[in-house]
Order: sequence, then structure tokens, then C-alpha cells
Amino acid sequence: MDEESKVLLTSIANKVDGLGKRMTSFNERMTSFDGRMSSFDDKMTSVEGKMSSFEELQTKTLAVIIDVKETMKEKMATKDELHTAEDRITTHIDGFIKMHETIDVEQASLRGACDRHEARITKLEKERVGA
Repeated sequence: MDEESKVLLTSIANKVDGLGKRMTSFNERMTSFDGRMSSFDDKMTSVEGKMSSFEELQTKTLAVIIDVKETMKEKMATKDELHTAEDRITTHIDGFIKMHETIDVEQASLRGACDRHEARITKLEKERVGA
């Protein structure tokens, strides 16, 4: 093998080693990203649980409203009875609104996290393509 071939093979070997180090670094970044995505999945599971609670609250509220309507039909409720029912409904509606606001905040938080993850993925992809 002549000297020029040896230099060329040495250069190629060095480039392959450099590429191997870059791939190792990229794999470490992806492992870190996987961890963050797992955390994101946990948050989504939490939101799903809150949505389930929200639906349960909505069902309970509807049941209370139906119950109040039937009671009024059966008894021709007095003003005091109507005020009591109104208080119960208002309390349930307040809870419903608070749950909705909480979900909106969680959704905005998750949307921001998702945007950050997408930006990071795009950056990593650009780095990978540029490498």
C-alpha cells in the first residue's frame, strides 16, 4: 500500500471516529429527550384524569339540575326551597367553572411544553442534518 492510500485511510478512520462520537452525543440527547417526553406523557395522563373528574362533575351537576326540576314539579316549591336549590346549583356551577379554568391552565402549560419539545426536536434534527 502506498503512502497516499495510508494517509487517505487514516483520514477516513478519523472521520468515522468523529462521526461515532457525534452519534454517541446524539444518542445521549435523544435519551434525555425520551425522559422529557415520558414526563410529558405523565402530565397528559394527569390531564386525562382531570378531564375524567370534570366529566364526572358535569354528570353530577346535570343530575342535581334534573333532581331539582323534578322536585319542583312534584311539590310546587316555596321561595325558600327555590333559593336552596339555586344555591346548590350555583355551587355546582362554580365548581364546574373552576374545573374548566384549571383545565385551561393545564392545557396552556402542556401546549407550551409541546411547543418547546417541537422546537428542540427541530433543532436536534437540524444539528443532525448539518453534522
